[in-house]
Amino acid sequence: MKLKWFPSELIVRHEFARLTMIVLSIGALAVLFLAASTFGLGEWSAEGQQILFASLAFPLKFEKAERKSDEDFVSNLQTIAFLDPLTGLKNRRGLEGYVLSIFDEKFDTQNRVAVMLLDLDRFKLINDTFGHDAGDQILRDLAHRLKDLTSDKSDMACFRLGGDEFVILWTGGPSFAEVDAFCIDVKQCLSVPYFIDRSEVEGGCSIGITWQNEADTGLGTMLKRADMALYKAKSMPGSAHRFFCKQIEIEMQSKREMEDIVRSIVVDQSFDLSYEPIAYADDLKVNHFEVNILRQGFDCYLLANDDYVNVLNETGLIIPFNRVVLERLVEDIASWSKQSKVVINMSSSQLLDPNFVSYLSETLRKNKVECNRLVVAFDTLERTENPELIGTNLQGLVDLGVRIASYGLGGNISDFISGEKNQHKYLILKKNWVKNVTEDAGSFELLENLIKLAQGLGLKIIVQGVETASQMKHLSQLPNILIKGSAVEKIKSSV
Repeated sequence: MKLKWFPSELIVRHEFARLTMIVLSIGALAVLFLAASTFGLGEWSAEGQQILFASLAFPLKFEKAERKSDEDFVSNLQTIAFLDPLTGLKNRRGLEGYVLSIFDEKFDTQNRVAVMLLDLDRFKLINDTFGHDAGDQILRDLAHRLKDLTSDKSDMACFRLGGDEFVILWTGGPSFAEVDAFCIDVKQCLSVPYFIDRSEVEGGCSIGITWQNEADTGLGTMLKRADMALYKAKSMPGSAHRFFCKQIEIEMQSKREMEDIVRSIVVDQSFDLSYEPIAYADDLKVNHFEVNILRQGFDCYLLANDDYVNVLNETGLIIPFNRVVLERLVEDIASWSKQSKVVINMSSSQLLDPNFVSYLSETLRKNKVECNRLVVAFDTLERTENPELIGTNLQGLVDLGVRIASYGLGGNISDFISGEKNQHKYLILKKNWVKNVTEDAGSFELLENLIKLAQGLGLKIIVQGVETASQMKHLSQLPNILIKGSAVEKIKSSV
């Protein structure tokens, strides 16, 4: 596609220069004739004639050279406009032009285009760890690998869409099996490690694939489907590729609906809180409660659905979401007995908020609620993203007096052993730990040993999922543990 060319400042300058040279040439000739007439130099020699003709020809040569320069200038602009300077691949403009040429042709189901949308795995982490220069180096290397894969295929074209996203178009109607095999080759090629400053960086990519269909009106509709398939591929472990299908579209629609719901919760605070009792196993005394977040008008726990948690994390709404929930929670417990404590489950993403501790401290102070009445249970503390900030916030919570709970000791046992404030920490055991305690003596012994180990580290224990009176009886044999579940709720509701 050629650029439309309008008179520019450059052309005006060229035209002015050309006219100036013509005027100067004519003036010089007039001076020569005047001098010849005045001094009687007679007829012009052959050399004088050559000078005269050269003077007349000079403006014409100047004009030709300048016009050639204009053409080069336009050509360079076209190259710059359609080429990605970092990778040497055609950019999004080049892709759009290529797709327009495809849509100019009549749609043929036998020759439809396969669209492959590709992006690197962990590229943001590489940029954050090694810097943007290293990221640029990897993008150039990736583009070189893609060129090698597609160089011998005349019906393939490769483009850089932007960032770490690339598009491969395969014309001529390749079959499902052909595209599947090619994507496997791409994943194998890009899984070869990259080297940055003598450091080996693991490679990998995800690919979403779709085909052109008759209803497509342009690039956007095809990329939208490919992007849905790419999202599904990225949710799978390791490098993966997925083909677009109707089921993926349905899942993405459900995800968008969830995004609307969590946004309304954050903006309109359209949620309810319910509180489940947590009792001591030996005497069923209750002074702990676990808060559950519900959609307004619904009886299902919002954060019990992993899909909602994923949407909150992916949209970046998890931090404001937890803030509005904390505000409501603290307002509620301000009127309760000062001996009561509340357990709230939060995503560890909240620990990436540098203002989290100061915000929570101010919220508790404003409502005159003691910090040690709040037990914050994190889904996992094993995060590689900004571990320094996570550690700082955790320590800040402990220093504040807020209790910390974790689901299992896991790889963070050293965090529980170290420090002088272990009394502020809880260990929560999920329901699978008590599922077989009444039927299997070995299961009960294992649970008992784990609880003794945790209590030896100074931790308070909360056992979830206690559903039967028999389970409660077994757990009452263990000293100073807290239990939660439907069995506890039934007893407390009947009292």
